[in-house]
Amino acid sequence: MQLALVLAATAALTTSPAAPATVTEILPPAGYRSVSAYALNDAGQIAGTAYPESGPGRAHLWHGGAVTALGVGAAVAIGRNGHVIISEFTGTNGRVTQKVFLYHDGVRRDISPPGEGYAGAGTVSGNGTVPMSYSDSAYSGNVNRVGVRRGGRFAEVTIPDFGPQVGVRAVNDGGEFVGSTYRTSAFRCDAEDVCTRLPVPPGVTDPTPNALNESGVVVGYGFTAAGQVPLRWDHAGVTVLHDGPGAPAGREQAVNERGDVVGWRQVDGVRRATLWRDGAAVDLGRPGEEYSETIAVNDLGQVVGRSRVDGREVAWVWHRGRYTVLPSLGGAWTSPMVINNTGTVVGTAVDAEGRNRAVRWTIRTW
Repeated sequence: MQLALVLAATAALTTSPAAPATVTEILPPAGYRSVSAYALNDAGQIAGTAYPESGPGRAHLWHGGAVTALGVGAAVAIGRNGHVIISEFTGTNGRVTQKVFLYHDGVRRDISPPGEGYAGAGTVSGNGTVPMSYSDSAYSGNVNRVGVRRGGRFAEVTIPDFGPQVGVRAVNDGGEFVGSTYRTSAFRCDAEDVCTRLPVPPGVTDPTPNALNESGVVVGYGFTAAGQVPLRWDHAGVTVLHDGPGAPAGREQAVNERGDVVGWRQVDGVRRATLWRDGAAVDLGRPGEEYSETIAVNDLGQVVGRSRVDGREVAWVWHRGRYTVLPSLGGAWTSPMVINNTGTVVGTAVDAEGRNRAVRWTIRTW
């Protein structure tokens, strides 16, 4: 087992003023009561879901002060060029069915696999490639197939190990994608849809990838006798980043284009925000925190995280040894989800009345 060098280098605190940050609520469109928003690209487009007083949620796109309705369903991902993935649950009377739609340039298309089963997708490339997992029966939640939509066409993909629960996790702009079969194996598929198992270190089980960058670096997790452990795959093999409880962030921004990995590791029984860079673990936790974790990293190396301090959940951005606390809406909880390369962060904050609100933070890049 190759172990990453863990220096546990505590990030230096600076006495210079932190870069400013502002917070803005992502307001529901007229006739809706609330919004959830978790997807953001470098153009500043935000994809999310607006919820009316009754009835299903509807996907929307926020950009430059305009709000575009995308139809029934939940917006779950947005690509570099504005492709939005929308999931719409359609099951009734015991049927377990869900459709996948792709919205781009004003057009919403059903890109679900053939049949009436359950289909799920949560990632899209810059050119609109969408890998997905799906079931072959409308009366079963057994998601046991993998397919991909490329260039406007859908094709089933053969993965190394089929099983009762298959998930596709991430795709890059080169067309590679990664996923896993529950309790069996993790896999990588190339742009020609040839899939291979990702190697697993001795003593590690249940490998699951979370993220993939353009260089083909994959990050995810597995389990050992010590608990959950973070893993990093590249074309040379696999590395255990921390030989003890820990994990990368759970979304696609767990790794950036320089290979930085963000997540957490347990130190003396406490969860600590961690950045793995150049083979070393940089501890981003600070004194007085009950716990901390990193959520996302952009290509500038700006790291978004959150901590619990005196019972309050605090969001922050770290870059080059400096912390910027992201403003709250007056409540006791803030949760960042994603950061783009222009200093925009999207997530959720609780207001002074205890209501969850979708928010956008703007920070100065430095």
